[in-house]
Amino acid sequence: MKKDLTYTQNGSAIFIILIAIALFAALSFVVGGMLRGGGADVGASEKRTMMIGEMLDYSRKMKLAIQQMRIANDCDDDEISFSQASGDAYEYSSPLDDSCKVFEIAGGNMSSFAIDSSLLVDSSGLSKTTGYGEMHFTGEADIDTVGSSCGGGGSSSCRDLLLLVPYLKKDVCDEINTKLSIDNYASIDIDGHDYADSDKFTGTYGSSTGASIGDGTSYLDGKTVGCFSETDHPSYTFFQVLIAR
Repeated sequence: MKKDLTYTQNGSAIFIILIAIALFAALSFVVGGMLRGGGADVGASEKRTMMIGEMLDYSRKMKLAIQQMRIANDCDDDEISFSQASGDAYEYSSPLDDSCKVFEIAGGNMSSFAIDSSLLVDSSGLSKTTGYGEMHFTGEADIDTVGSSCGGGGSSSCRDLLLLVPYLKKDVCDEINTKLSIDNYASIDIDGHDYADSDKFTGTYGSSTGASIGDGTSYLDGKTVGCFSETDHPSYTFFQVLIAR
């Protein structure tokens, strides 16, 4: 009798284990279906957040590298160079050595940054695409209320040195501005600025009117990093003030 009871107990244990395995398999199937149905969206959102974080981190490091060059290498705000190869659009005669060159070891020791295509709007729907997919460095505009305010004027003395990433999707800039407590979008079509080679920084600051980003609104007051909208693309642009002037 004792032997029969042992067999019964063993059989019951095996039955319970089989039920548990079946339940686990059913649960795995349900969860797998949920992930297959929504996993693509979750994955895209996580990737976007990661790419945004990397862009914000890079822009911060770029600003710090330039600050360090100005302090340690005595680089003036019109001596900063973003040239990476002889003959590129950022090359100019000053400085003569590498001490004020952002991408040289003797200067800022920065590496280049590739903009992930998933952050960008579809280029086929744009009215202009110059500088599409590029990180842009310019002295042709300024962020209103940061440094000396140009307002609607065109003095080169109040233009900032800016890092710009144009042609971004709205949800990308929504996430950036939310992180930075920016409630709404300042809208501007920067006069005379098309992200062309002629707009890239080569030691001089622009004097065109209508190039103060945030002028007329309070959305970007005191903000040195964030997003604004450019209705002539139409799309959104990320900015980082590298030197406030």
